[in-house]
Amino acid sequence: MPEIEEETLETNSRDEMLSPVKLVRFQRRAQRTDSIEVLQRDLLRLYANPLEDFMDFWPKNPSDYREKMGRYTKEVRKLGIHLFGAIMESLNLGGATHLKENFNQGMHMVVANRYSPYQESSNIKIGAPPHSDHSIITILLQSSPGLQVLDMADNNHDHHNNGTWKAIPKLEASLQVFVGDHLEVLSNGIYKSVWHRVIPISTSNARISMASFHNFQIDEIVEPAKELIDNDRPKKFKGSSVRDLLKYASSQKPVRLIDTHRII
Repeated sequence: MPEIEEETLETNSRDEMLSPVKLVRFQRRAQRTDSIEVLQRDLLRLYANPLEDFMDFWPKNPSDYREKMGRYTKEVRKLGIHLFGAIMESLNLGGATHLKENFNQGMHMVVANRYSPYQESSNIKIGAPPHSDHSIITILLQSSPGLQVLDMADNNHDHHNNGTWKAIPKLEASLQVFVGDHLEVLSNGIYKSVWHRVIPISTSNARISMASFHNFQIDEIVEPAKELIDNDRPKKFKGSSVRDLLKYASSQKPVRLIDTHRII
């Protein structure tokens, strides 16, 4: 995590989800989610598209932070655009240039997480509680194991009560790609957003992860592509924007916004 002067630190307020840079330093006392203790972590969130509009807001220390982070965000953005194009091809939407343009001009948010070292003697059971991402796709880089995904037992929408949690191995020089909520909407349910969580692994070192969230522009309404709707495949979701997702997430309600927007 970069060095940031104390006066720039912010508390765990969810009123400024769209500030250019935000450092959330979670309280050192154990947090509780559904009566399960949650591991302490620091979270740094920044925006990166267009890069020239946001880089001046990024931390200045260490001195090469902006240069290195800028290079990483450029490359992961290229990867995200390539992956989105492949996904559109898989949906027979390769000719839907407006969707590709929306994605190319869309939001790129990067979140770095630092999970405190964990010891087995601790009562802490969860590093990050189960969730799906407010994105079209998320590209994740992690320093150590701990990530788990939910392998669905069936297509029931009540994800938490179905399926099996499976560990994702930490492979050197690898990235994980997650389907986000808005890709589930855009694909009219053909792609399913991935539920995942972090389980702490006993270690003397902090766990670092860097998640790149790729979206359309913040107020662009995402709804099922019209090419994927017909008599046999009726529309499954009402539309929503990234701003809608972020505002809803700040309310900390137990049900996801896209689940409240399901039509069938």
